[in-house]
Amino acid sequence: MHLSKRLGVIAFLTVWGLAGASSATVISGSSSANGASVSLTGPINATLLSAAPVGSTAPPTYNLTNNLASLAVPTVLSTGVINTAASSNVDGNPGARQATASSEVNNVSVGINIILTPVIALTTSKVTTTATVTGEPLSAVGTTNIIGGSLQIGALTAIPIPVSPSPNTILVNNVLGITVTLNEQILSGSLGLTVNAIHIQFANALALGINGDIIISHSQAQLASNVPEPSTALLVGIGLVLLGVNRRRS
Repeated sequence: MHLSKRLGVIAFLTVWGLAGASSATVISGSSSANGASVSLTGPINATLLSAAPVGSTAPPTYNLTNNLASLAVPTVLSTGVINTAASSNVDGNPGARQATASSEVNNVSVGINIILTPVIALTTSKVTTTATVTGEPLSAVGTTNIIGGSLQIGALTAIPIPVSPSPNTILVNNVLGITVTLNEQILSGSLGLTVNAIHIQFANALALGINGDIIISHSQAQLASNVPEPSTALLVGIGLVLLGVNRRRS
């Protein structure tokens, strides 16, 4: 066999056999969850950063939970029991790793009225979200489940809320200045996933100057992996390929 061909075969086998030896490793993970958040301005000023928040960053590994017996944001929102959880088994070693979070909110009631004008009424018996990111290879899955949900905007007819909405389902789009998104899923970072079961956005709602957001059941998870440097053997293999090409040309 010609020398250049022989070198090419050796190089190919070297690269093929060793290219997968330096697989990526998940180096960090994080996850968090909360039951609800509120940020409203205008005739109603209300702020709630998070209800029953939980979260951490790995490594080290963690498995955390939190709960709240009930929640009340006067003139805006009330709930029953809220349960949240976050965990990750990322420890810096190779292998299957994940970060996950979940949020469960019971007996949700969003009710906003300005004097005698109804703005929004939303009720559900239970809302849940999960966000799970796994690797390596990296992948993400989010879920939302809404039981016994109903929505009414202003004096319009009430509409039911689907139990298992598809990702980023817009239930109402800027109706009287109100947009409601179900199972909102947002990808970010090396691989991060945020899931909001119900996201209500106000933009001068009913021309009353109400602006802001209400989020019910929030879960978030993220992983990051390293990008390994090429191994010495892999570089040698590439060099042999180049050497064989140069000798063949000469």
